[in-house]
Amino acid sequence: MGIAYERCIGYEKPAHTHDRITITFPRGASRSFIRVFPGDELLKLDSNSVHFMPADMLHEQVSFSAVYDTFALFPSTGLVESVLSELLARKTFSRNLFSYAKKLQRTPYLDDIVNRYFFSRVVEGAKE
Repeated sequence: MGIAYERCIGYEKPAHTHDRITITFPRGASRSFIRVFPGDELLKLDSNSVHFMPADMLHEQVSFSAVYDTFALFPSTGLVESVLSELLARKTFSRNLFSYAKKLQRTPYLDDIVNRYFFSRVVEGAKE
């Protein structure tokens, strides 16, 4: 599982893509938006949301809070396929799940899991 942790002031990242699915978790008081191209879809993100971005989708990110604090997961294609297979997901379900960017409400349970994983990988420096 690839990860990225970014914390800074005045964050702005021009249009780019990732070669893997990206799952983004804004932290604390951080508020930002992700603009997805084409179509200029604008998704406002905060610590109550989780954002899914398919691989190779052009997007830009901009913080509109003073501090940008975001934890992102980059699961390998093999991991995603393995989990979907284990869950017996139909191909149409998985195709729809990762075919466009989406913002979802973060539940307290998911928040707890992500915070524990963040602590393990970022604070303690665990490899996996």
